[in-house]
Amino acid sequence: MAALCYMAALSKLPLSHAYPFMGITFGIVLLGSALLFNEPLNGYKVAGVLLIIAGIAVGSQGA
Repeated sequence: MAALCYMAALSKLPLSHAYPFMGITFGIVLLGSALLFNEPLNGYKVAGVLLIIAGIAVGSQGA
């Protein structure tokens, strides 16, 4: 599912704008595992995903 979404983003956007969508997939996996498989969701996991997303967003803004 993530690969299909990423390919759709690449077909519509340049790579520098589409790459941050890779960070969103970490959040989708975290939420999906909590909802579908009753995985424990704690502050460390949420903070880790937020750091990944922020790092990719900041890194994609560079020249």
